[in-house]
Amino acid sequence: MALPKEERYTYADYLGWDENERIELIYGAPVMMTPPSRRHQEVSGELYRQLANFLEGKKCRVYAAPLRCPPV
Repeated sequence: MALPKEERYTYADYLGWDENERIELIYGAPVMMTPPSRRHQEVSGELYRQLANFLEGKKCRVYAAPLRCPPV
C-alpha cells in the first residue's frame, strides 16, 4: 500500500488503512514494520501460552499480536 503524502497522522487515520499492512505510528509518522523473526515468534508464543494458562477461568484475557481494535 502506498502511504498517503501527509506528514502527520492520527490514530483515526491509522484505523482507515489496510489491516493487512504492518504499519505503526510513531509520533504521527507511519513506519513500515518488518515481519518478526522465527525466534521472536517462539518466545512470544511461549509467553502467550503461559499467560493464557495462568489466566484461564479469570476475567482477564491475553491476546497474541497483532491485534487491532478501537480504543475503549
